Amino acid sequence: MKHILITTIATVLLVGCGNPQPQEILTHEEVSNANIEDTKQHLAAGTDVIAQKEPLEYEAEGSLTLSQWNPLGVEISRKFIHKFNIFVKGKNWLIKENPVAPKKDMRKEHGYDNGVLYSLITFDTKIMDQKWKESKLASKGYTKPQATANGAIYSKTIPCPVSNYSQLVWLAFISGSYANGNETKELPLMWKTPDRSIDYKPFTKWSFNEESPWLTEKIIFRNDGKAPVNSGIIEVFPPPYDKGFMDAKYNLNQTTNINGVTFPLSFAIDVFRRNRQNPKNANDLDLRFSLSGKVEKISLRTDLDSFQPNLTGLVTDIRDHRFALNTRTGYNISSGYEQPLMYTIRKGETWKTMRELKKTSEYKALKRMQYYIFFHKLKNYLPGRF
Repeated sequence: MKHILITTIATVLLVGCGNPQPQEILTHEEVSNANIEDTKQHLAAGTDVIAQKEPLEYEAEGSLTLSQWNPLGVEISRKFIHKFNIFVKGKNWLIKENPVAPKKDMRKEHGYDNGVLYSLITFDTKIMDQKWKESKLASKGYTKPQATANGAIYSKTIPCPVSNYSQLVWLAFISGSYANGNETKELPLMWKTPDRSIDYKPFTKWSFNEESPWLTEKIIFRNDGKAPVNSGIIEVFPPPYDKGFMDAKYNLNQTTNINGVTFPLSFAIDVFRRNRQNPKNANDLDLRFSLSGKVEKISLRTDLDSFQPNLTGLVTDIRDHRFALNTRTGYNISSGYEQPLMYTIRKGETWKTMRELKKTSEYKALKRMQYYIFFHKLKNYLPGRF
């Protein structure tokens, strides 16, 4: 892994007796070509250096590139797909995916704000209106959906698999503090794939840098020779893969150091498939796709106070998993057989707190359903008592 050491120098402007206001933004070129001797000269001249504050805060932006291979090992596509922005302050963070043409029909944001995970997909109304007019549903007379955005709320800390590209950014910037040096810390499925259930949990092996805050240098994702597929069936792999193999590998390829804090510059996740052409051993794998990221700018300040995604849609449909109902037992759970609380937020409104939601008709209806399911189950277990 390549490592570049730089020290950030900021020119301090004094206005009267006010506080100094350092502003420093580093582009990828500046980060990669830092002149250490110039830095020493600035220090010798008494130039103030931006001091690391607690909590750590920063902004970064960059690009993501996707490469895919067919089962014969031939690269079938390589395309620049997204720009990304990440904003971090302490434990809170916000990741924005900014798609480029031709996929500009939606924008995704994922944020973690004071213990709550938010996900938001906002649609381009002009593009979506055109797609609706061309759809079969419109020709059959169906009414166009009113929602111009879809949101979700979780009591979790890791972006769900549907976020896909945001998860690579999360691995690069946030995963180290999440694992906090635990080399066996569990992770959910961190990539989208048709042959794994969304509930699939791989075995993980972490490698970290030796500095604090932690930065993840490598993660190996493995299976044990079987894995749930989307139909709910457990697939048992044939030899030589019956004892397990590597599903995916995350690598941090290049870093920089700013004021004693290490930041990622280049990173990637490679996802593998079994070799179906006479494999020799469990390490004989084919590369399915590779998603790589490159940081182009870093700023040591962020102006964000809230790390919730910005609700800009006219109508946003929300699925709130904090109140998810287990339709089998009637108890609130975190995964499996969930019926989340569903409600609508209109333009100008904000994300609702749990206290606000408990006053809504949607929440009261979900609670009635919970009681009904619970007593129905209880009646079956205790016949003749009710």
